[in-house]
Amino acid sequence: LGTADDAGDIAIERRDSVRPPATLGQRKTWHLHRLDPRSGAYNLSGAFRLQGPLDVGILRDVLRGFVQRHAVLRTHFSDGDGGDSPAAEVLDDVGVELAVHDLSDVPAERRAAALTEFLEAAASDPIDIEAGPPFRYALVRLAPEHHALLVVHHAIVWDGWSFDVFLTELKVGYESRQGLGPAPAALPIQFGDYAAWE
Repeated sequence: LGTADDAGDIAIERRDSVRPPATLGQRKTWHLHRLDPRSGAYNLSGAFRLQGPLDVGILRDVLRGFVQRHAVLRTHFSDGDGGDSPAAEVLDDVGVELAVHDLSDVPAERRAAALTEFLEAAASDPIDIEAGPPFRYALVRLAPEHHALLVVHHAIVWDGWSFDVFLTELKVGYESRQGLGPAPAALPIQFGDYAAWE
């Protein structure tokens, strides 16, 4: 992305727009969401086990940094003109909560079932993309050095490939805040730049 090849492809330019257009995929997801906005059917979720000492404050900061870094996660969607396409607006800042749920007191033989039950309920809870934000994070403490991180994003801002980006940046961001490596490099373009190019 962002470069032209010999076949004459158009480079994606940085626009820094606070009102990017919706992509074709976002328009489709918007219409499907509008059919039943109380459904969690368009949630994309993942749960990741975190082993070892965990600084919850650093993890919160990393998640806030991730959202701040990716403008599409700070995008508010509302009815556009005529309802054919959502009107998207990138906010300067959105609240990033990391709810912590402690299951460490649950008997060991029931803990896995309790975790599954919690994750399934949290992952299926609908996300209001009009009120925003289009994501939800939760941390489950299973033992002092054993946690599960739940991430839930609405499909209007997330796809399967996004999980790879998230995990890479989570690792880099956490290590950076511990002084163990550099901060993530600046992004050359944002999703809204791709939407405008499309």
